[in-house]
Amino acid sequence: MLVEKDGGAPYMVTVSRMVSAFESTRWRFTGSFAPDTDFMTYEDCICISVLRGVSGEETEETVFEAGTGSLRIDPGKEVLIWHGDQMNTNDIRFAPAGL
Repeated sequence: MLVEKDGGAPYMVTVSRMVSAFESTRWRFTGSFAPDTDFMTYEDCICISVLRGVSGEETEETVFEAGTGSLRIDPGKEVLIWHGDQMNTNDIRFAPAGL
């Protein structure tokens, strides 16, 4: 997960997940962070499926656009919880390496 911020602009977030050596999924969105609630919300997520051929060529397919959701920091458990409204999964939890 890559999170970037440039001055007062919203956060730019890119999440990449390898499914196999030949397939990955990438999500990109901008989010606004509310420090009083530890939530970042977004409304512009683009999800792309990337397929790689044996010779390295890539093809991309848009899975959805204009996705909505939120990220929340859970300081007690030291994890980041991601809820994507268009994803057919439970919340995704990211923990620092070693936890």
